[in-house]
Amino acid sequence: MNRKNPPTHDRLELRSKKVRNLLEEIPSPIVRYGTLFIIAIFLIGVIIAACIPYSDNESTSILEYMISGIKL
Repeated sequence: MNRKNPPTHDRLELRSKKVRNLLEEIPSPIVRYGTLFIIAIFLIGVIIAACIPYSDNESTSILEYMISGIKL
């Protein structure tokens, strides 16, 4: 085996040129704002669940009831 020039980390390419170009592109506004919209809807749902009282016990919210049911 010829081991004169073993590959080094500087010369080793892990991704093709097409993949590197795709990773360097900035996502379109639809993708960026769509992701932000989905996260905002999720957070609003969590806030609503924290505010609505659970029907069995008025001092416990739905979120507190759900968290208390999680067994770690």
